[in-house]
Amino acid sequence: MEYTNIGAWDIRITLDLFFGGIGVGAFLLSVLLSFYIRESHQSTIKIGAYTAPIAVGFGLLLLVSKLGVPSKFITTLWNVNLQSVMSIGVFLQTGFMILTIWYAILIRKKFPINNQFRLLQTIGTFFAFSTGLYHGLFLSSLGRVLWTELTPGMFIASSIAGGIAFVLLLETLINLSVKNEDENVETKETTLPLGLYRFQVMIFIILLVQLVSVVLWQFYTGRLELEQSLSYVYFMNQFGSIWTYFVLIGGIIIPMIITLISIIKHEEKMAPMPTMITCFLILIGSFLMKHLLITGGQIALPVGFTF
Repeated sequence: MEYTNIGAWDIRITLDLFFGGIGVGAFLLSVLLSFYIRESHQSTIKIGAYTAPIAVGFGLLLLVSKLGVPSKFITTLWNVNLQSVMSIGVFLQTGFMILTIWYAILIRKKFPINNQFRLLQTIGTFFAFSTGLYHGLFLSSLGRVLWTELTPGMFIASSIAGGIAFVLLLETLINLSVKNEDENVETKETTLPLGLYRFQVMIFIILLVQLVSVVLWQFYTGRLELEQSLSYVYFMNQFGSIWTYFVLIGGIIIPMIITLISIIKHEEKMAPMPTMITCFLILIGSFLMKHLLITGGQIALPVGFTF
């Protein structure tokens, strides 16, 4: 007996969530560094600031193309329905994009640190976390059996990791192209705890959170009521190999091992090649995780389905 795909969402929805997530992670990284280690990471701060509005804007364009009626998307901005998750999401993403554009413009003006700039960062951070959580909350609100209450945690962790990975990958490629090995971190000047001034520590911690959320999702989804259990088993039968090797192992565990080795060696900065490998794996894993969940969540098992 074959399954039925009742969803109308194609890869454009995945790309919207993927690039939107990169924008969230890139913005949060830029804000974090600008608060604590601004002088030693100016290029990273700028790349994160410029990446955020471009990534979020590209995702929104894909969403508009999927909606098919741009006028409905535009009117949603001032006709927010507090009972509609989609309406709230469009408002959040558009508001976040506007804030990231404003932030990027100010960053271009040589870091004007003042109360207004800090207020913009604070409001932007709120919108960033809200947007990241929305991506998962939107799915979990639709009542599909695979889109559970654990989905928001998986999505926001993946988004932050993907945003950091994209910024670091882009910066590494730029540095290699100009043969410029700069920005040695001055650890004595930072007040960040747990060694978070080092990117490998940032990546390891957020990947650990993502790993826990993914394992919890797999554990509980496969042990819930009959429909969810059967849907989870079917999901793993169809996508289990890709999920295990490219999302779980390739996208989370291997990058964790690479960053952990760097941490154990007490390296202040990862070498270019391990950095690029780690970032590529994280981005591939992040995209596939979201795509497989969106695709699998739209599958409806027919009545009487058995294995």
